[in-house]
Amino acid sequence: MTSVPRKTCTIVGSNKGGVGKSMISLMQTMIYDNAGYPLKLVEIDNERKLSALLGSRVDLPLNAFVRISDTSRDRHAAESYYNKVYAMMTEADSLIDFGANVTTTFFEWYEQCEMGHFAAEDNISFRFVACTSPDEQAIASALAAIAAAEKALGPTAEYFVVLNDIIGQSGFAPYSENDQYRRVLELEAQGKIRVLRVDYCDSLLFEHGKAMHLTPVDIIKRADDVAAKAGLDAIAARVHRLKLMRWLSATQEAMNPLLMVYNFEPAGESDAA
Repeated sequence: MTSVPRKTCTIVGSNKGGVGKSMISLMQTMIYDNAGYPLKLVEIDNERKLSALLGSRVDLPLNAFVRISDTSRDRHAAESYYNKVYAMMTEADSLIDFGANVTTTFFEWYEQCEMGHFAAEDNISFRFVACTSPDEQAIASALAAIAAAEKALGPTAEYFVVLNDIIGQSGFAPYSENDQYRRVLELEAQGKIRVLRVDYCDSLLFEHGKAMHLTPVDIIKRADDVAAKAGLDAIAARVHRLKLMRWLSATQEAMNPLLMVYNFEPAGESDAA
């Protein structure tokens, strides 16, 4: 048995953009940080959406792909491009936020370089979280991402699909007869994946706060400023602040299964023991 401390690497991805991957990564980072538990945060995204929200809290911001000019000078540049990401995995629990179209290339690298061999040596376990919005293409992309992750990471990893209702109205209900959506529910029933359901946030403060690159917690703290930007009166500001707080609480509860990591202990519990 290895004596190397166990680490959990959570990868959040899908090749479809605009499905809320960065928000899901943000929420989990907030929960780790609030619990006082170490987490290395990696963002592989040309758009830097997570960095726009968290700034220097992102330990490693990385472009999605190696530059052609680099590969022309060094034929091993592509092969070693994600090595620094793996180095982060070896230090502590880690979370990797994929931008659009990163899932396929990352797992190709993982397989090509046989990183599973080293992950076993370094006692790293994996969880892959595919996000989808209420959209046929997004649901299909989430399933394809799960398949790519399972091929690379194998049966010992845990797999999740987040049904992220970023649209509101009917949510995922119109897709109840969609083959791809039914496949998600079938995999859930078989115990092959866990499905997390995140409801729509019907708060104008949330919508305007995102445009200001604020986290949900920062929006709550700066509710008056955000309300002024949104043109809300005092009562409306209170209403939409309450909506945001209730959504935040419900979303954190929905994501509780992602906190079931090795040796996770919220700050203060060890002192009380």
